[in-house]
Amino acid sequence: MSSERRAETRWPAEANVRITFSNGAQADARVLNVNLGGCFLEGSFGLAGGEVIYLQSIYQPFLNGIYAQVVWVVNEANLIGIGVQFQPMDDAQKFEIIKWFNRLVPERAA
Repeated sequence: MSSERRAETRWPAEANVRITFSNGAQADARVLNVNLGGCFLEGSFGLAGGEVIYLQSIYQPFLNGIYAQVVWVVNEANLIGIGVQFQPMDDAQKFEIIKWFNRLVPERAA
């Protein structure tokens, strides 16, 4: 597939998050890449585009959580998961997520 699905570059990341679905069920997922607009979550969750989920970092409990909307679903032999777009956040959430992502994004070589 040659078309780019996102407007901004995403940074490789390995972080675990807990997903809460609209029905209250929960699942753990691994973030494979991220930017301030969204991320890719590895796993099969039975979700469709447009559904809204709640994300919370398992290892970063100070995060209040982030709502995200599923924008695409991948179900290929070598990759299964969902791309999500973060929903509007208040300033405190933006600040916390920027701090969290700054820890995830690898430092650039000097």
